[in-house]
Amino acid sequence: MTTAIQRFHIYLYGPEQGALQARFEEASTRLQLLPRLYFELDGSFVWSAAQGQQIEGMLYDANERLQYVDLQGQCSRENWNSVLHAIVGSPASDCIVMVIPTRSLKNLPTFEQSVWGD
Repeated sequence: MTTAIQRFHIYLYGPEQGALQARFEEASTRLQLLPRLYFELDGSFVWSAAQGQQIEGMLYDANERLQYVDLQGQCSRENWNSVLHAIVGSPASDCIVMVIPTRSLKNLPTFEQSVWGD
């Protein structure tokens, strides 16, 4: 796994751009287990993973499900995976990513490959 630090800004959706399988409370609880993560009750958070690595995010929920998550920052793939799994809580390979600002849609593995490579 590459340790290169890469910059990104995305919206993370569930399968077919639908809601994620996680609930707000579940995702917020898992996120708050990450060291050096600051979480607000409105769903916004900042994680300073290591020197030069930070991820900012916002959880958007409705009907008891996360509808999407706005994520931006710069980090290694390892730290990306930590935040992703804290949010989703299960395998995320069927998630859809909208890359900002181009608004291009990619499946999660394709996005990760384009940012971090193999």
